[in-house]
Amino acid sequence: MALSKPIKKIAIVMLFQLGGGQGGIQHFMEHLSGPVASRWKDLGTFSEWPEGSKQTIVDGVLKAANGRSIDELAEMRDELLPESVKLRMQQAETAQAT
Repeated sequence: MALSKPIKKIAIVMLFQLGGGQGGIQHFMEHLSGPVASRWKDLGTFSEWPEGSKQTIVDGVLKAANGRSIDELAEMRDELLPESVKLRMQQAETAQAT
């Protein structure tokens, strides 16, 4: 079962945008990118953010946000989460029935 179109609008990067609080993705990358990156080190050869990559992420997230404020994105997330949970529960029930 695929996620509905509205749920696809809240990608993980938008959650990073919200995770940065009112400072958004810029604040997130400045203050939390180190701890996030430390979790990726065991996935391969990642050791440091490549030059310019943080700004590329910031630019991409801001483009995807399409001018929406942090408050607007939070409202969108809060409206979509119950639908997402409902779909996950349906998927689990379907998997158990088979």
